[in-house]
Amino acid sequence: MVMSTIIKLINGEVPRFTKGEQMWDYLYSGDAANAMYLLGEKGHDGKVYCLGSGEARPLCEYIYEIRDLIDGNSKVELGAIPYSENQVMYLRADIDALKVDVGFSPSVNFTEGIRGIINSIYPAFRSHILSKC
Repeated sequence: MVMSTIIKLINGEVPRFTKGEQMWDYLYSGDAANAMYLLGEKGHDGKVYCLGSGEARPLCEYIYEIRDLIDGNSKVELGAIPYSENQVMYLRADIDALKVDVGFSPSVNFTEGIRGIINSIYPAFRSHILSKC
């Protein structure tokens, strides 16, 4: 959802979503990699660990934040797609075991992570778009 939204907004398209009421837990990829490293170093054999930030926000907040970082005037369509019959409405990882056993704590918040992704891909997309003019 994150990358497709970024790409559509950069390309001037209008991304379509459900109402965005789902509570989701996002974890920056670098933090996920760090968690996996720490698990390899200090994790307990056979123990199950949940990977996430440990915080959940409504999906629509993430969508608006992505939009605002790219272009606050861009349009997004919330409610354009119906919820599926088995729609997951709450997804938050309990990372207490990660914190206790391996000392994990996310270091990159959603805004910082998305800003980094946008800054890394936007120049390439902009060049591609301008080459079509």
